[in-house]
Amino acid sequence: MPGTDQNPARLTLAEAAQLPPTVDVPTAARLLGISRSAAYQLAAQDALPAPVLRLGHALRIPTAPLLAAIGLTPTPAAPAADRSADAAGGGANGPGWRADEHLDATG
Repeated sequence: MPGTDQNPARLTLAEAAQLPPTVDVPTAARLLGISRSAAYQLAAQDALPAPVLRLGHALRIPTAPLLAAIGLTPTPAAPAADRSADAAGGGANGPGWRADEHLDATG
């Protein structure tokens, strides 16, 4: 069942492109396609494919290494003068992410 701890709902490419610089453990789990409890176990063992930032009681995971681990790389933003009015997308319209060839980019 999607959205449960055992089978989390994966993030789409559009959702991944909108992530902030760091995410919480449940969001990292969704991005990696693993359960929330598995992500917390990996974080406790420093075994996530990204560093775990411990900020008081909060755990934050840098987004860029997570995305790189699943084959997504950032697309550079175009200079401000070259951007169209539509800043929702990536590439020429702003920063985003592209799927490397080996990643199944459906979603």
